[in-house]
Amino acid sequence: MKIKYKRFLFLFIILCSIYLIYGWGWKLVGFKYCTDPNTLFVENIKVSTDKVSLAGTTVSSADGYVGYKYKKEGNKLYIGLKYDILALTRQAGFDLSIDVSTQNIEQIYLLGGKERKLIWNKSARE
Repeated sequence: MKIKYKRFLFLFIILCSIYLIYGWGWKLVGFKYCTDPNTLFVENIKVSTDKVSLAGTTVSSADGYVGYKYKKEGNKLYIGLKYDILALTRQAGFDLSIDVSTQNIEQIYLLGGKERKLIWNKSARE
């Protein structure tokens, strides 16, 4: 009985670890595992002095929104969104606000894998 319990516990820990790595590990490896930006549509973008707000959706009805990550490099802001078929929710749309200084930002891109998509250009707004 004790051996079955240890095997069950070991298997349970392995499965939980795989789920956590699969579900949250994408944030640790850069933008490689973010959703392809060509499958995302930004319906609304608002840039203020200390915040960027985005709202939109994806073309995939099966995937659910998991989260986002961002990085600022020079005068560019890169945002990666993650959608996954194993997401606990089936929220197709995204609506997020990123607290970041936008004083020097000239362009905002969606980034996923090796693809990037320009979604905002300061010079086009002036």
